[in-house]
Amino acid sequence: MKKIILMLLISIIEITVIGCNRDYYGDVATLRNPQYNDAKISKIMVFVPVRNIALQKATEKRFVKEFLNNGVKAVESYTIFSPLKSYSPQEMTDIFRKNGIDAYMIVSFTNTSTSISTYYNTYTTDWRTSGSSNTTLNYFTDTKLFLVNEADPIWEAQYILYDYLISDYNDIGYFARQIVGAYVRDFKKTEHKQ
Repeated sequence: MKKIILMLLISIIEITVIGCNRDYYGDVATLRNPQYNDAKISKIMVFVPVRNIALQKATEKRFVKEFLNNGVKAVESYTIFSPLKSYSPQEMTDIFRKNGIDAYMIVSFTNTSTSISTYYNTYTTDWRTSGSSNTTLNYFTDTKLFLVNEADPIWEAQYILYDYLISDYNDIGYFARQIVGAYVRDFKKTEHKQ
């Protein structure tokens, strides 16, 4: 009996440790344009171009929170640009200048892929009647940072975001932490004007 309880306890600990380990979500791959190595950025506007307003707001808010937590000034796009209005390039430049923004980050969910996982009940031998299947939609994200009035990005990050991370908009935080963390590592906090 003690052996069974010990085995059960070890299994629970393994499931807890493995279940809480987020390393398997993948790494952020980044590129920095060497032409802009000396770029000094004082404030970033975050923009998420999706049709889902709730996802846009949640993602922008979380990115801004992560930037602020890392000592980088940032603002959500929807707080300074109305999504219901079209702006001329000059109007956009004026709004950027008025708000002290010298760079903007576009966070895009570019492509999707589907993965199917099948789980089997190990207590029976007939997998057709004992298993269950789970379909997950994966988003390939592409995040680019631009200086205001520059056509080429100065930094880019790519990441795979699994569907279950955005099923609840609060879960977008892990994704934002990964991208902002990569940005901070690549640009170093000391480059930001205070």
